[in-house]
Amino acid sequence: MQPEVSVNVSARIASLRYCNPRGVFAAALSTLRIAVPEPLRCVVVPPPAAAAGTYAWRSPTETVWICDSPPCFDEIKSALNEADDGYLVDQTGGRRLVQLRGPRSGKLLAHLGSGFAEIAVGASKIGRMADIAVLVCKPSEEEWLLVVDRLYLEHLLGSLPPWASRDTTAIG
Repeated sequence: MQPEVSVNVSARIASLRYCNPRGVFAAALSTLRIAVPEPLRCVVVPPPAAAAGTYAWRSPTETVWICDSPPCFDEIKSALNEADDGYLVDQTGGRRLVQLRGPRSGKLLAHLGSGFAEIAVGASKIGRMADIAVLVCKPSEEEWLLVVDRLYLEHLLGSLPPWASRDTTAIG
């Protein structure tokens, strides 16, 4: 079975940035039941949780949030506006989510010249793939989520081998 590659243009992507991991913003995240992952890890919060989505560690003071529910995203964004030592940066307009699924997805990642094929379930890693910066997390055994700058999306997709099954009709 070939790996499935799809671009999820409806996903909302944000950075949760906080200067003090124990400050007011971090406390607001905890109150909202937002899962701040451990270093180099990702956490999936399934629906119907109010803060459903995938949370990927990016740095000691930044977590990337991938959310498939616009109402949920807007509610959390509004709730976090009250905290003064951190902020939510909506990156949806500048980032895209590429989803890889299937047993040969690791081979596909290896083809792109990355070490992402070997990351463990629940891991999050930043690196280069097809010569561009990519945040990758692996929420399950046969699924990888790639957060890529929208400007480089077509370059990344153009680097895929012809045997990869693609649903890229909604590139935006």
